[in-house]
Amino acid sequence: MLASNKSWARNFFSGQQGLEVHPFWHKYDIPGINPAYHYGLGTYIGFVCVLGTLGNLLVLYLFTVTKSLRSPSNLFILSLALSDATFSAINGFPLLTISSFYRKWIFGKLACELYSMIGGICGFASINAVAFIAFDRFFVIAYPFDAMKKMTKKRAILQILFLWAYSIAWALPPMFGWGAFIPEGFQTSCSFDYLTLTLNNISYVFAMFTFAFILPVLVIIICYINIVRAVSSQAKTMSKTAEKMGAKTTKDDHKQEIRLAKIAAGTFTLFLLSWSPYAIVTIGGMAGFPWLITPFSCELPVMFAKMSAVYNPLLYALSHPKFRAALNDKVPWLTICCPAIETAAKSSRSGIKSTTAKQSNDSSTAVEMETVVASTVTA
Repeated sequence: MLASNKSWARNFFSGQQGLEVHPFWHKYDIPGINPAYHYGLGTYIGFVCVLGTLGNLLVLYLFTVTKSLRSPSNLFILSLALSDATFSAINGFPLLTISSFYRKWIFGKLACELYSMIGGICGFASINAVAFIAFDRFFVIAYPFDAMKKMTKKRAILQILFLWAYSIAWALPPMFGWGAFIPEGFQTSCSFDYLTLTLNNISYVFAMFTFAFILPVLVIIICYINIVRAVSSQAKTMSKTAEKMGAKTTKDDHKQEIRLAKIAAGTFTLFLLSWSPYAIVTIGGMAGFPWLITPFSCELPVMFAKMSAVYNPLLYALSHPKFRAALNDKVPWLTICCPAIETAAKSSRSGIKSTTAKQSNDSSTAVEMETVVASTVTA
């Protein structure tokens, strides 16, 4: 047993033993790359991944200690935080950061494969979580009463288990011979093999690209388009109701539609900025466009993808009034460091109170619905 453990450890920490550099990279003088680029990448990844880990652990902590946050919808945010925290803590710092300062992958073939597999699982889980969040938001906004009845914690947990199983199913095949994991770019990180043009590899990469990236992206696009449409339709209905009741109407409804459209567009744009570089490099390699694939261009996807773990907790959790209120309550010292958190939480609560106080009962219900819609999309 002891000998077996030592053998596993040697395989894991065996430097570049058994780790083959793809022939594609031989035309580049990778050892001659300026060390400053390696050190810069290592510093960036270390900084970003520490922030990503802490930010997502904060979301997990708030969810654990705040009962009001444990709604079925917020379970998807919990899943996103879990995948992003794992992605940052394992794949960013220390593995990539340490290898960058050594200017080569130092952890061996097995670690390269595990690094790629864990990165794939967490990356796909994050993408799928964003897709599920988008669908959940659409369902809550377009069919609020059905959502209250049908979306239970049990159903949300089953959906989360499905998205993780789905993510694992698409990240695991290279471990069993369908596709492969290889070092990429500066040879300080590993990923799916998007360079080997064999039927085995091409079939896996295109299947993975279609079902693990394109499909969730289509779900996100369709859901956010329909969210904006649903909000627009509800705003028109509420405006007509207010006019019939003799209430004054303003341009607030139109501004609300524009704001929500901007939120949806901004959310999707950040998502594309994070994951499109990987898609471009992958398709470029498979389609035979070698000019797209260089050591430097292959590091850009790594940098953008790692950054998503930093802004995801801000975009999907800490921007929500309930999460901000929980943060202000459970981690008050953070308010001292960032007074804007407390200000935002207070303004969001006072805004809701002042807006609802101005309306009659029916009109107040309409305004409250708008508030729910706004916070739901932002979340």
